[in-house]
Amino acid sequence: MPSELEMEENYQLKIDVQIEISKIEKVQKEVESEHQELKGKI
Repeated sequence: MPSELEMEENYQLKIDVQIEISKIEKVQKEVESEHQELKGKI
């Protein structure tokens, strides 16, 4: 069994990973919308 501290750290890491993933997805969406705008201008 992992200790409470290990479980706490693990939980925090999972949260950090989720935050990073959502940041990346947000940036990807922004890039895609800018890309669409550029395509529309050409």
